[in-house]
Amino acid sequence: MKNSLEDPITVRIHMRSESVDPQVLRERLIALNCQGTDSFTLLSDEAPVFRSIEPAVLVALVGAGGTAIGALVTGLLAIAKEKAGRIVVSIGDTKIEMLEDTPVEKVQQIVDVIRQSHRVDVLLP
Repeated sequence: MKNSLEDPITVRIHMRSESVDPQVLRERLIALNCQGTDSFTLLSDEAPVFRSIEPAVLVALVGAGGTAIGALVTGLLAIAKEKAGRIVVSIGDTKIEMLEDTPVEKVQQIVDVIRQSHRVDVLLP
């Protein structure tokens, strides 16, 4: 049986926030109905391997085939409206800054890129 972390149709999204506690972020995303009906699951905090001043991490395993990635990105942008007004999506060496008013077409393009990835990092300043 294949582990879902190795499954090519699952994207692992690591969410960090400098302004929102990971548990609060998790609760807000669930309240915004970002859990979806496909294989979207929010996991608990992931402790850093080394001590650092980096914020804690909330990890989500998201099915690449459904609507959960779009719902998650939309939820993060909604939370960003109350904070810094932006999120930064990192896929490999590529960083994409998304403002709270990013057009729907651009959000969809970024979601399509995320679907092709196995790991994505998102920073909510």
